[in-house]
Amino acid sequence: ENEKAYITAKFWQEQLAHTVWFDQFGQWYMTEIELNQIEKLPAAVRTAFESSEYKAEQIDDIDRLERLDSEDIYVIEVKKEGREYHLCYTEDGVLVKAIESDQNDDYEDYLPTDPTPSEITEFIQNRYSDARIVEIDIKRNCIEVDIVHEKRGKEVIFEKKKAWMHT
Repeated sequence: ENEKAYITAKFWQEQLAHTVWFDQFGQWYMTEIELNQIEKLPAAVRTAFESSEYKAEQIDDIDRLERLDSEDIYVIEVKKEGREYHLCYTEDGVLVKAIESDQNDDYEDYLPTDPTPSEITEFIQNRYSDARIVEIDIKRNCIEVDIVHEKRGKEVIFEKKKAWMHT
């Protein structure tokens, strides 16, 4: 299927549905694997979720996202008070972000962007030693970088000109 600037292919492997995202030249960018059972999550992710404020909420979907040049994330979709949320965890159980979903489950927003600018990488390495960059999202007015630092998810915000604004 064509998904905006990407081509997706869907298939089953080991009884799990997969959706793979490629660009028009055949470059792989992301694979979504539908886990659908909390038991299929890594133990650290399951433990973190089960001790979170969302533990009693209805689970709608569970997916693993493998992405080009980015670490894998696990997305647990829950319904809370009539709204759907994506809870994004790293494999070691760090909740990177919990965002309200528009109920569009194609995960296009999770596709890797261009490589992180070196000024941003250097700033994060200097300010947050041993931090891992999980995702970069270029918005209209800023650049949002999700990191894991000291076993916590943090969002570092930069101006378009790559000057740090806040964390």
